[in-house]
Amino acid sequence: MPLTLEQLEEIQADALADDVPIDLPRMRLWDRDKAVTFFEGGGVLPPSPLLVALYSAGLTPSQGRSLLGRVLAAARAAGVEDSLVLDHHTSHPACKTFDEYIAA
Repeated sequence: MPLTLEQLEEIQADALADDVPIDLPRMRLWDRDKAVTFFEGGGVLPPSPLLVALYSAGLTPSQGRSLLGRVLAAARAAGVEDSLVLDHHTSHPACKTFDEYIAA
């Protein structure tokens, strides 16, 4: 359920964060815990985790991404908003080694 302006103002006041502005279009979609963390943190949220996934060599990028689909979906359901799938370095034409791929 979206947060109302009144709920956000109450959380803001409880955190003594009157100097932290309320961005209603963005913040109304948060849950109460995220809003509390934001206001108690002085208007800053801790960085969200990033899931970096690799699949086995020998698979094409589409096969590897398909194989990881359930893992990525479970991570999203658990609240991990950002993910990155690294294809095998041989799928990138400009890279001859894994180190070149990571640097690219």
